[in-house]
This record gives sequence, C-alpha cells and structure tokens, in this order.
Amino acid sequence: MCRDCYQYGVAPSFVPVLHPPKSEMNQEGSFWDRIFPRSDDIAPPSSRGSESAVVEQLLSRGNNDENDLTNQVFFKRHPELGGRKLQTDHPAFKDLSMEWLNIRETIVRPLVSRKNIPTDKGKRGIPDTSGNMPPIEGKYEGFTGYIGKSGKKCWIGKRGADIIDNDAPWNKPGNRSAANYVAVLNYFNVGADVDDPRKGNTIIKLGENPRYQQERKVDKNGKVSVRTWCNIYVHDVTRAMWASVPHFIWSGSPLDWHELTANATVDWVSKYGRGKGWFRIAGDLTQFTKQSGITESLRSASQRIDAAVKGNTLSSQPSYLAQQFANLGYPTIAIWKNPDGGSSGHVAMIRPEDNGKGTVEHGVFRPRSAQAGARNYNSGPLAFGARPIKSGEVQFHVHE
Repeated sequence: MCRDCYQYGVAPSFVPVLHPPKSEMNQEGSFWDRIFPRSDDIAPPSSRGSESAVVEQLLSRGNNDENDLTNQVFFKRHPELGGRKLQTDHPAFKDLSMEWLNIRETIVRPLVSRKNIPTDKGKRGIPDTSGNMPPIEGKYEGFTGYIGKSGKKCWIGKRGADIIDNDAPWNKPGNRSAANYVAVLNYFNVGADVDDPRKGNTIIKLGENPRYQQERKVDKNGKVSVRTWCNIYVHDVTRAMWASVPHFIWSGSPLDWHELTANATVDWVSKYGRGKGWFRIAGDLTQFTKQSGITESLRSASQRIDAAVKGNTLSSQPSYLAQQFANLGYPTIAIWKNPDGGSSGHVAMIRPEDNGKGTVEHGVFRPRSAQAGARNYNSGPLAFGARPIKSGEVQFHVHE
C-alpha cells in the first residue's frame, strides 16, 4: 500500500482502483499522482547517496525548511509510515526518532548551510596582509568569511582554523576602549542580543553564523549529544585583541599540535595564563595589583576603577571588578571547569555595559557576557548565577 492510501485510510479492496496499470490511465500513473503531484516530480532516492541530491533539488526550488527537507528523506525511507508524524507509542519510536535527527544533522543541515554561503566572490572576505593581524595559530591555514543575510560576517570551514579577514577590527594592547572591545564582539556575530541567559540561539533556533552553530550528534547506540563551541568563540575574540586564549597548543614538532577542549582551556588559563598576560581577578583591587608580573597598564586601570567604585559594596567581588575592566576595554573572560571530567566546562567573554547593565542577584553581581555554548548570544547576562560566582567556581581573568 502506498503512503497516500495508508494516510487517507483507503480500504485494501480499493487500492487496485486507485493504482491501475498505466495503460488504463493513459500513462499518467496513479489517482494520487493526478490530484497530488509529487514534490517537484522528484523520484524516490535509489540509495542513501542520492538523498543529498534530492535535498539539493528541493533547495534549488526554494524549499529551505530543515524539518520539511528532513521529512522528505525520512518518509521516502519509510513509506510504511504514510507521512504521519511519529507517535510516542510507536514500537520503534526511539530508533526512528534517532534516524530522523541523524538525517537532519548529517544530510540536510550541512546542505542548507552550504546553500546560504554566497557564491559572489566579491562578498567574501579578503585575507589581511596589513601586518595588523595577530599570528595564525594551530595546524590549519587561516580562512576568510562572507557576508550573511543580516549583513554581518559569517564563516564556514574548519573550526580549528583561524580567521584572517582584512576587515576584522584587530585591537592591540595600548588601544583599549569599550568601543573597540564591542566592535570585536559584534564582528564575530555569535548570536542574538538577549535579556535572559535562557534565551539566545540554540540547536532548535540556530544563529546565522555556521562557525558557532550547535551540532547534534547521534552515536551508533542512539545517544544524542550537542556539540558547542565556547572555546572557539573565546579564542577568536581574544586572538583578535592580541590576547589569545589558544585553541591549539604546540608541543615541539610541526605535527605536535594539541587541540584544547573547554575544560582543557580552563586548565591552560589557570596554569599558563599569567605567563601570557592573563591575570586572575580574585579578592579586591589591592590583592589584584599585588600579583607578580602585573603590567603597568593593568595597574593604571586598577587605580581608575578604584577611584570610580570607592565605597561601593560590590567592589570586593571579582565579578563586579571584571565588569569594570571590560568597561575600560580590557579583554576579560569568565571560566568554569566542569568537575565531571567527561562533561564540558565553559568559557565566555565579559562584555562592556554598552547595551545592558550587569545585575545584582542575592547580593552577587552578575556581569554582562557574550558567549557560544548551548545558547549563543552577543550580549546578555553571564550564564552562571549567584551561587557558582560567589563560591569562586567561576573565575574571572583579565588581559592588558
């Protein structure tokens, strides 16, 4: 029985009437073919390899709906389902759901993302040769982006590769300001501006920039996980400000590059950050400036902050001081190591208070942030609440 007969509840005895030999139908096919033409006359795929071709044809004809495109492939694989939405009481609900997700993540979504990349070379970025760009890190060549539909920059390619566009607002120490910092954050187009950290672009509502889009993985056992890119985003922003928190570290030979996870990034900052100009904000400003190796620029910034916040009851909170450093244009990060070694930690940028203010919750200051993660946003409250901030589980670090 065909999908349409099944869907519309046609009794078996009537199926031959609706599907007579073509000679009796003047070569027009079944009754359903005449009243409900198949999508753009696309033939069912003869193999899994041709499923991509089916999706590409539908995309070329204006169908950009990821769910509909996934359904097209899924129901051609499973005509016995009759095009009906899966119900939780179906005996194979879990396996079929995993298969649907896998089709979307491995076939449909990559093709949709590729389609959104402009083919006009004039819209693509040009590599920077001005000498203002920081060094490329890691084992991959750098690459340029393109202008997305919003008019903002987007990138698609190896996430481990560095961005080298000549329009990037590179910002060196000695030229720090809130405006310059915000320009860098806005340039990387991580996601929406939000008023709640529970909002933002997610795996359900992806942002337009493929570089930071979340990805759902389905393993051979059907276990679903979501991959996020907080460390890639923080690397991109801090590298643009000549204060790189690395994504790769080099161990000696040209082939000996090690890629850092979010937890490993937190370890790097804690163990090696100071030697690369990153200083932890712990306690008050007096304690901060007593750290060995503190730069004259950060010492001067501390004095400016101290004069501005003197008498403020929040001035001994690292989260509040982190906000003040960010407001002066100094690259500032929040880091958290997941105590479950098998799960990911988190790193995020502290954003200047240009389009929103930090908040006080249960007596604890919660700064503004920009992040990639389970939720991507360019401006919003820090993803961590009062308890982990107050306990020191979330650390704050600043670079000159």
